[in-house]
Amino acid sequence: MTAFAIMVKFTLKDGTKEKFMEAALYDAEHSMRDEPACQQFRVLTVDDDPNTVYFLEIYDNEEALDVHRQQPHYAVYSKVAAELGVERERTVLTLQNP
Repeated sequence: MTAFAIMVKFTLKDGTKEKFMEAALYDAEHSMRDEPACQQFRVLTVDDDPNTVYFLEIYDNEEALDVHRQQPHYAVYSKVAAELGVERERTVLTLQNP
């Protein structure tokens, strides 16, 4: 059985990490707690690069990501990311050993 996953790399502007992380961790916490099809939502930072953050999100399927994007906690995160002008690169993955 496989699962749908995305890895998102965020490049933050100087001085925005604290506000971004608050929104990111809120989104991750509520995704794991409130979305049954969200298997994992991890927020990762880079030790020697304070302006780079990654999300690793694993869902039962691609439709679950669509559901995630309709949740109130995603709206909070999305608004903050837009306000901060965060750049992002998304990679779609298939988890082979869920």
